[in-house]
Amino acid sequence: YPTTPGESFTLTVRGKVSSATPWSGVGIQFFDASYTNLGYSSVEINATSGFQQYTITAVAPAGAAFAQAYSWSDVSTIMYLDDFSMT
Repeated sequence: YPTTPGESFTLTVRGKVSSATPWSGVGIQFFDASYTNLGYSSVEINATSGFQQYTITAVAPAGAAFAQAYSWSDVSTIMYLDDFSMT
């Protein structure tokens, strides 16, 4: 998403994992106009017995031009995600 410094984003997702370790999660990452990483905010996905809703809010830092949602999981963990929404 195009953004400007100070703009707030909220990411919601329903998720679960096959194992709570190692770390798996989702987040919002910010980049400047040259796509240099300016930082991120994340939340751990750790539900193993059913989908749970996770929400994270982050504010674009100084110099931010773009925001993106991302997910990350170790290769030994299966992460299930549904209903991604970033506003």
